[in-house]
Amino acid sequence: MGETTKGKKTDEIFLNDPETEKDQETFLDDTDTTEDKVTLSEKNKEEDKVNLEEPPTYDNIENEEWKENTEEIKKDVICANCGEVLRETDRFCPFCGMKCDMMSEDLTAAAKEKEQPQDTEKNPEEEHSEEEQRDGQEKTEPQIESEIPHICVEEIQESVRKEEYLENAQSDIEEKVLEQETQTQEYTADTGHTEEEQEPHYTEDERRQQVLRMAKQDVNYREQLENFDKKEEGKPKKKKKVWKIVLGTVASLAVLAAAGVYAAGVYHFQDRFFLNTRINGIDVSEDTVEEFNNYIGNEIATYQIAVKERGDVTEHLTSADLGYGYTPKGEAEQAKDLQNPFLWPECLNTTYLYTFDTLTSYSQESLEQSVKNMACFKEENVVQPKDAYIRNNGETYEIMPEVEGNLLNEEAVIAAVKNAVETGATEISLEESGCYVEPVRRQDDAAMNNAVQQLNQYLSTEIEYIFGSNREVLDGSIIKDWISFDETTFEVYFDDEKLAAYVAELAEKYDTYNKDRHFTTNDGSVVTVSGGSGYGWKIDQAAEVAEVKQWIAEGTQNIRYAVFEQEAVSWENCDLGDSYIEIDLTRQHVWLYIDGKELVSTDCVSGDMTIEGRMTPAGTYTLYYLESPSILKGEGYEDGVEVQYWMPFNGGVGLHDASWRTDFGGQIYISNGSHGCVNLPSDKAKMIYDNIYPGIPIICYYR
Repeated sequence: MGETTKGKKTDEIFLNDPETEKDQETFLDDTDTTEDKVTLSEKNKEEDKVNLEEPPTYDNIENEEWKENTEEIKKDVICANCGEVLRETDRFCPFCGMKCDMMSEDLTAAAKEKEQPQDTEKNPEEEHSEEEQRDGQEKTEPQIESEIPHICVEEIQESVRKEEYLENAQSDIEEKVLEQETQTQEYTADTGHTEEEQEPHYTEDERRQQVLRMAKQDVNYREQLENFDKKEEGKPKKKKKVWKIVLGTVASLAVLAAAGVYAAGVYHFQDRFFLNTRINGIDVSEDTVEEFNNYIGNEIATYQIAVKERGDVTEHLTSADLGYGYTPKGEAEQAKDLQNPFLWPECLNTTYLYTFDTLTSYSQESLEQSVKNMACFKEENVVQPKDAYIRNNGETYEIMPEVEGNLLNEEAVIAAVKNAVETGATEISLEESGCYVEPVRRQDDAAMNNAVQQLNQYLSTEIEYIFGSNREVLDGSIIKDWISFDETTFEVYFDDEKLAAYVAELAEKYDTYNKDRHFTTNDGSVVTVSGGSGYGWKIDQAAEVAEVKQWIAEGTQNIRYAVFEQEAVSWENCDLGDSYIEIDLTRQHVWLYIDGKELVSTDCVSGDMTIEGRMTPAGTYTLYYLESPSILKGEGYEDGVEVQYWMPFNGGVGLHDASWRTDFGGQIYISNGSHGCVNLPSDKAKMIYDNIYPGIPIICYYR
C-alpha cells in the first residue's frame, strides 16, 4: 500500500509534465493505428524479434526530443541474463539484478566500443552487423548461478534498492497505460467502432513488454535511470516529492499567514481609521473616533495664539479669550463610515482626506473684544507713523527717513486672528499680516529723490560777479531762498521774482549811468559832478535774470560779467579810467590824461554865463567823433565858422580851436564867452585832437 502511494506522488511530479504526456499520447496513437491491420499483440511479437533499441515508431515521430532519446536507446546494451535493454552506465540490471560486469564478452566489448568517440559516421553495413550481433546476444542465456555467490552484500542491497525504485516507476507507467486503454475504450464507444476494430487485451508478457517500451521512450524515466547512480554515489539529495511537499507546505503557510494578516486588518480597522487618513489636516491614522474627539478636545483646551508685534513684543490669546471650543457633531463618525474595513489593504497606497467646516467653533464677539483689549491698542503704547520728508540742513537738502510707528489697523488684526483660529494656526505676525498703518511715503520714493537731486543742484551753484575791483558771489546760501517744492508731488519751483530782485540790487549798487560822481580834480579836491549825456554803467536786468536762472538750474560754478545795457570805459576814477579829458569850468582850464599821464594842460573859454542858453553844461560825457576841418553854425553866424579841429561831446557842444581869440582863461567866459563850446588855442587844440579818440570820457564841472 505504501509503495502504491509512493508511485502516485511520483506520478504527480512527472506525469504532469506537458511534454511527457504529449510523447506518451503520440506513442499510444501510433500503436492504435490500423493501416497495416496488425493487432497490438502481433506488433509486440514482431517487435520481440527486433532489436529493442529501435522502437518501430521511431521514424514516424516528429518530436525532436523523442528522437534524441530514442537515438540514445539504440546505443544501449543487452543484459546477458534476462536479455533486457540496459544503459551503458548501469552497474546492475534493473530487471534481474545481475551485475553488469557479468555480461558476455561480446556485449562488454560492444559497450567499450561505444564509449570511444565517434569521429566518423558508420556505414549501413557496419550498423547492420552490429544489430545482428545484438540480436544474437539477446537470445543468449548465459549461466549466472556460479557468479551470484561472488556478489557482495553491498551490491545486493544496492540492487534491491534499484529494483524497488524501478518497480515504482513501472507501476507509474502501468497506470498510465491503463488510463490510455480506458480512454481508447471510451473513444471506441463514442465513435461506434466494432469490437474487431477495438484494441485487444494485453497478456501479462505483452503488457510487460509494452511497459518496457514506454519506459525506454519516457524521457523522465530515462533521466531517473541516468541519475540513479549519481544519487547513490554522490551526496544524498532529497527527492522531488520532498521538495514538492515542502513547497506546498510553505505555500499553504503563506496563504494562511496572508489570510491571517487580512483578517487581523479587518478586525483592527473595524473601529479605527485607515492608514494615511487626515481630517482637516490632522493625522488620525489608526485612531478611533473617540480618540480623535478626545484629541481635538485636548488641543482646543490648550490652544492659544502667539501674536507677534513690532519691537519683539508677543501677546497671547487663549481659547478662553476666543470662546474657542469643540462639540462633536458626528463628523468623525461620518468619515469612519466611509471606510470599509474589508477594503483595508487599499490604505497601504492611498491617502484619505476629509474636511469638515463645523469641526470647531469660536465666539466672534469674544474674539473681537479680546483683540481690542490687547496692550498694543492702548494709547500710551502707540507710536504714530510718519512719512519721509525733505529738509534743508543749512547747506543742502536731505531726506529724513520715515517713522514706522506701531499704529495698528484694528479690523486687520481681528481678521488675522480670526483666520488663525479657523486654520488652527498657533502663531501670527502682525507685520507679515499687514496689520500696521504704514507711512505713506518712504525715503526711497522716486519723486522725492528726484526733487532732492534738483534742489541740491541749485544749491551747488556758485557765481562770482566782477564789477571792476568789486566782487559779488551768488551761491546756495542765497539761492536756497529762491527755490521751493511741493510736499505732495515734489515738483521743484524757482522764484524768478527773487532772482530779479537780486539783479536789481546789483544794478542799484553798480550802475553809474546818469548818477552823480564824486570826482577828484587835478588839484586833489573832490567835486560832485551831476548830469551828462548818459555816460556810465547800466545793467540789462531782464537779460541778466534769464541768463543767471539758467546758470543756477545747471549748478554752474564760474565767474560772471553782467549783461549791460550801457557800459563805461572803466570802473575806476568815476568810470573815467586813466585816459580822459578834465574841464574845470570855474577855473577855465582843460587837462588831457592818457594812460594816467597828463599830456595837455591849457586855458580855455567856455560858454557865456550872462546869456541864457550859452553856459557850458556840467556833467560826464564821451567824445562823439573827430572832424577836421569843420564848419560850425549857430546863432549869429548862420553862414558858419570854419575850425580846424572839431571834437563834439554834448549835442552841439564840443572842443575846438578858436583862432580869432588871443586870450584864454580867467574871467573871459563870464561876459565874453562862447555860444557853449570850449574854445582852445589852436596849437593846444591840435595836440588834444591828435591824442584822443571817439568814446574817451570828458568830465565838466563847476566848483
